[in-house]
Amino acid sequence: MGPDRLLRLLDAANEVIALYDGELRHRFVSESIERVTGRSRLDFIGKTTRELGMPPDLCSRWDEALKRVLEHGEIVHDEFDFPGAGGLRHFDVTLEPELGDNGAVVGVITAACDMTRHIAAERALAKRDEQLFHALSAANAGAWEWDLGILELSLWPECHLLYGLADTAPASHAQWRRNVHPDDIAAVSSAFAAVVAGEQEKYRCEFRIQHPQRGTRWLVELGRLLRTPAGKPVCMAGITLDVTNRKQAEDERRAAETFKDEFIATLAHEMRNAIAPIINAATVLEADVNAESKHKAQQIVGRQARHMNRLLRDLSDLSAIKLGKLPLTRKRVDLRSAVDKGLEQAQPGLAERGHHLEVELPEQAVTVEGDERRLVQVVSNLLLNAVKFTPAGGHLHVRVFRDPEGNAVIEVGDDGIGIDGSQQSRVFDMFAQVAPSSGTGFGIGLALVQRIVEMHGGRVAVRSDGLGKGTVFTVTLPSSASADRNQANGFAH
Repeated sequence: MGPDRLLRLLDAANEVIALYDGELRHRFVSESIERVTGRSRLDFIGKTTRELGMPPDLCSRWDEALKRVLEHGEIVHDEFDFPGAGGLRHFDVTLEPELGDNGAVVGVITAACDMTRHIAAERALAKRDEQLFHALSAANAGAWEWDLGILELSLWPECHLLYGLADTAPASHAQWRRNVHPDDIAAVSSAFAAVVAGEQEKYRCEFRIQHPQRGTRWLVELGRLLRTPAGKPVCMAGITLDVTNRKQAEDERRAAETFKDEFIATLAHEMRNAIAPIINAATVLEADVNAESKHKAQQIVGRQARHMNRLLRDLSDLSAIKLGKLPLTRKRVDLRSAVDKGLEQAQPGLAERGHHLEVELPEQAVTVEGDERRLVQVVSNLLLNAVKFTPAGGHLHVRVFRDPEGNAVIEVGDDGIGIDGSQQSRVFDMFAQVAPSSGTGFGIGLALVQRIVEMHGGRVAVRSDGLGKGTVFTVTLPSSASADRNQANGFAH
């Protein structure tokens, strides 16, 4: 390529290309210097920056960079502000050694990219961000800025409230991190580091904080990295919003969907389990069989129909409780009577499996204020649960008594398969199945027991020494002690 053509290419470049000799004088300057400085390029030839009247501080920095290239053969990247047309202009500059035939450095080649418009655009964007921050402030959001050099966090006052920081001064990394939930620290650090490393353009992270006054809160941080024209990250600026209400709404929606799915799955499972024996029994009844076989088939149909009726009742009641639509008809109820009626409902199951039942009721009434039908349901469900998970011929017991605090207590126990210690906290969960190899049941009855007892202001607990060692359920209800005393003295209510 000829020298003339090379010069034309250099003149056509957007960058300002210049050649310097060993005495720091301009040997060549591309035509673009005239666009950015408003001066003829001929003014530069043979002169140093000092002779061109550049500011002394700029001349010292520029001469130092040229000498590094000339003396050490380094390639230097730096940023300089030069006075030019329309005011100060910002340049991103690369300085490289020019080598002679013998490989020695004979001069410096410089390429300066005018970044003035880029910087102006960034400043305009920053101004728009500032306007946005003012709008967010009105919406109780907060803005922040991380200084990546000293790892110091500057916060708007609203952010101090969101993060739970008492001091309004800039926060250190350790101070900010102190309130982040321990389980979320790694995710926040990873998201932040990915942006700083250039792996992602924008920063976004949702995490929990342990707020000193408000408890656990969910925050979302949105930010972007600010760099110098040379690409060096200097700070991260962004906003923080409290999204706790949104997260709670999402959790409630997921819980509702899970409840619905489990409701349908449980209903289908239990219905299949009940319908299969009924179909088999119907086949027997249609056939020409003896009276004993027909009687057994009729018993199966009745038993499975009652089971389906209880299942549908419990599911319906649970749904009503969830929607807050299960009213209680309160009156004074003698728990001895509620236990007797619950035993009546559970008797067919007890008889079928040949269980031995011990019932211990006090001579005097133990009364509570409650809905008798629902309390009978509690006793019945606990007994049916004991029947289900106790092998044939097992032992069950039911007791009614008052505890030392005067509360009324119903205790239902068995010597059945028991519950592993790690599973005992789950027995009252909706659709929980914690019994090993039981093959039936999804905890609907126990979930309903807990909710009915809580609606009466009471509590229910489970105790088991482990697998194969039986289970005891204890229902504790506020007692109408004064009514009991009146009845004991012969005064009817």
